[in-house]
Amino acid sequence: MTIVSDDTVSKALQYLASDPHPLAAAQTALLFAKKTTAEAYAQIYLASDGTKDERNSRVMLDAVYKAAQTAEIEADAEVGRHRRRTEAAERILDIWRTEQSNIRAAEKIR
Repeated sequence: MTIVSDDTVSKALQYLASDPHPLAAAQTALLFAKKTTAEAYAQIYLASDGTKDERNSRVMLDAVYKAAQTAEIEADAEVGRHRRRTEAAERILDIWRTEQSNIRAAEKIR
C-alpha cells in the first residue's frame, strides 16, 4: 500500500512541468504590480503641492495609489500560494520516491 497515488504524482509532475510555470507568472505579475505602485506614487506626489510630508500624505490617501497597493498585495499572495504549491509538489515526489525505494527493497528481501 502506498501513501501517494499515481494520480497525485501525475498531477504534481504536471504542475512542476507547466510552462510557463505558475510561480514564474505570479512573480512577473508581482514585479509589474510593484512598478505600477511606484509609478502611481510618483505621479501623485509630483502632482501635489505642499511640504514633503503633505505630499506623502496625499499619496497615501489617494484612491489610485490604494488600488495599486491592493493589487501588489494580491500579487504577493499569489506568489506565496504558488511557492507553497511548488514545495508541496516536490514533497509529494520525494515521498513517492521513498515509497518506490522501499517497495524495491522489500521485493529484494522476498
